[in-house]
Amino acid sequence: MLKMSMQSYCINPDRPVFQDGHGIRKTPAVGVYGDLQAIAMWLEIDGKRLLLGSIDIICINPDMIEKIQKALFNQFALPKENIIVCAAHTHSGPAVDNDSKYDYPIDDSYRDSIIQTFIDAAVDCYDRLKPVKT
Repeated sequence: MLKMSMQSYCINPDRPVFQDGHGIRKTPAVGVYGDLQAIAMWLEIDGKRLLLGSIDIICINPDMIEKIQKALFNQFALPKENIIVCAAHTHSGPAVDNDSKYDYPIDDSYRDSIIQTFIDAAVDCYDRLKPVKT
């Protein structure tokens, strides 16, 4: 039997941040055109759980993935092999990677809040799996 649940939370910054992928910009973005999301989706197939996720940022670095994997292992004993998280690769999202070729200043507390918001989305929908009609 296939079961699924999904949760999406807004990750819009509450302060000006640099947008990654806009190398020509020399100042942070100050407004929001469209909401940015952290989306978590649990799948359960014959009792085995898998977490899929997407975050509206240009890239997700290994450090961010590791923090997500560790938190979800601690909460649910979910092996890292059962966690797949990707970046939506939006150029309208915040700069979050210190390895960016544009060398933008990174707001570490905002990046950490994005990670925590994704974890919260995953935790909040964990117990709401429902059978999927095929």
